[in-house]
Amino acid sequence: MRLTIWVDDWQQECCGDPFAIGTRVTWTLVGTGLPDLDGAVRLDAAEDHHGAAGEGAPATTGTVLAIKAAHARYAPDGAGSRTFVPVPGTTRLTPLTSVVRSVRDDGGLRLRGYVVTLHVDG
Repeated sequence: MRLTIWVDDWQQECCGDPFAIGTRVTWTLVGTGLPDLDGAVRLDAAEDHHGAAGEGAPATTGTVLAIKAAHARYAPDGAGSRTFVPVPGTTRLTPLTSVVRSVRDDGGLRLRGYVVTLHVDG
């Protein structure tokens, strides 16, 4: 079975293990908090290693088949806000062969996270 998984940039930057196409990973997946990627892709779940899935959540093991970095332009969320959010319609997906713990900017666009195609065992 193939799943399309979201990996937040901040989770990967904080303490995510590097991965590449062909890497076997074991991730805890959650079905909530999925970002809107301007309709470019339908996400099945998000990888979480900071407890959003709850204690004892099952792990999913699979092989990474594809990786895309998701970049977008960010703007303040409302008048005088110090919170920045992705601007709708600015998300761009760029194919990658691997991901490490580094924040990447791309031509004025900020990294949002990664879209990973995962072949799940079983």
